[in-house]
This record gives sequence, structure tokens and C-alpha cells, in this order.
Amino acid sequence: MPNICISCGASITIHNPASVSIACEYCDCVMMWDEQSLKDSGTQSRLPEGYSRLYRGASGSIDNRRFQVLGRVRYQFNRGFWDEWYIIFADGEGAWITENDYQFSIQRKIDAPLFQRRPKYKMGESITVASQDFQIQELGYARCMGIEGELPKEIDPNENYVYIDATSYDGKSCLGLELREPPAIYVGTWLKGTQIQLDDETLDW
Repeated sequence: MPNICISCGASITIHNPASVSIACEYCDCVMMWDEQSLKDSGTQSRLPEGYSRLYRGASGSIDNRRFQVLGRVRYQFNRGFWDEWYIIFADGEGAWITENDYQFSIQRKIDAPLFQRRPKYKMGESITVASQDFQIQELGYARCMGIEGELPKEIDPNENYVYIDATSYDGKSCLGLELREPPAIYVGTWLKGTQIQLDDETLDW
């Protein structure tokens, strides 16, 4: 039996059983998926297209590993906005590609029980997560501008939270912290544009 949008009645296809937040591509209604049914979150999400190479439904490879883009969330901060693209690899593993001013990183959510949240953070200071040291490059408040497609976590458009972006001292790894309760922790690596190859892309990047 197909899933039906609660708002407009359009057919909704769930591509990933781990998806939690679903945005209808026809009416922008945001719904929550509990593996049995769709439930209305009471919010709507309408995102501009932007100027990214990536888009919902895009397929390609990262370092010869096949992936497909399932969804996107956009966050606003004091200097503009950034996009987070949720992708799923051919083997079923999920990951996030963060894009900010044409710079890319790929991150995965981790459980770090030894991470100790502090009452205050400062730019340039060190922070240790999963036995790795990072230097804080940016911190501030982020506001969700909207979502599209499927995402593996519950996201409410217009929600706000404190975020931290940090880079390892060798410049190879990156850290993203969402200071919620409990904090959401993402660790990954920086990507060069040439590492991302899209199937329908004809331009040289």
C-alpha cells in the first residue's frame, strides 16, 4: 500500500527505511515516518534551488563509491546559509555532505559517550571528540530554513540550535556539533570537488 501525503494526497515513496523526516515534493508538507505510517508535523518547508552541483535524486560516486542523494536541509547563520545533503551509498550506509560556499565535507553521525559538553566555547580553542583533537573554527546559532526529500532525523523547519564547526590539526578531518540535548556529533573528512562525480554532470569542476 503506497504512503500518501497527509496534506495533498500525493503518493510518497520511502527510499530509505531509516528516514524520519519526509517533505512532500508537491505541497512541501513535512511529515514524520515511523516505519508504519506518515504523521503530519504541522509544518511546511519550501526551499529555493540554490546554485549547488548536488540536488535531490542525484546519483554518482565519491572516490568510486556509488551514492544517491535522498534529501537536503538548509541552515541559516549570521553570514549566510549552508546545505546538508543526506546521501545513501550502494551498500546502505548513510552519510551527510555538508556544502558551504562550494566547500564540501562528508560526515557521519557518531556516538561519543566520553564527549563532555562545556558551558561555554571559544573560537580557536581545542575540543576532543572520539580521542581526536580539533580546533574550533566557527560557532554560533543556526536556524533551519527548510528541508526536502528524506532525512534520517526529526527536523522541524525554523528550529534553532547552537552549532560548532571544527577541523583537526592536520587539516584532514572535520567535526560538526549540534549542541542539543543530547548533542549530535558528526565527524568526517574534507572533500575536493573532483572527488564528487555526478552521473549527469558534463561540466569540469
